[in-house]
Amino acid sequence: MASDLDDHKERIGYCWGEIDALEAQIDSFIASGAYKISHEVEPETGDGIFYIALVKPVPKSFSIRAGSIAHELRATLDALACTLAARNGRTAKQVYFPVCADESEFLDNKKGAEKIRKISELDRNEIARLQPWESGNPLLYGLHIADRIRKHQRLIVVKNDTGLIGVGFDSHGS
Repeated sequence: MASDLDDHKERIGYCWGEIDALEAQIDSFIASGAYKISHEVEPETGDGIFYIALVKPVPKSFSIRAGSIAHELRATLDALACTLAARNGRTAKQVYFPVCADESEFLDNKKGAEKIRKISELDRNEIARLQPWESGNPLLYGLHIADRIRKHQRLIVVKNDTGLIGVGFDSHGS
């Protein structure tokens, strides 16, 4: 008989495979000559500045794949919460894995606590032990935010408008 967690484990395994594939895709992009490095040296002091410039656009598939991974991992947490509710003899309706801004929001009966009210006390305590809020578990909170941004904006943004170059996510939608 299959465990009620087997599906969740498969989903996480799938995400690990997608992370490996994304890593290979990024490595291939870099190896293809996606950037050039130049430098300037101040003759009097010997001080130098290195410049890195992208010469190829970052493929949109990076953002798509990264967003898909973030979404599947976040959705798997919600599915786990639903499984825990079923183990407790309750329906999965209105059950979600709570990721909150802070601990007080997690404990709030209209926010975090409401999402796991159908789960056993033992399992609720286990979720609380994970500290699913920004200062308690920044990685879990970051995953939650990445999934939210992926839904409504671009997850990966490349800019070079400040004299610096960076890759990250844009929480302001620009």
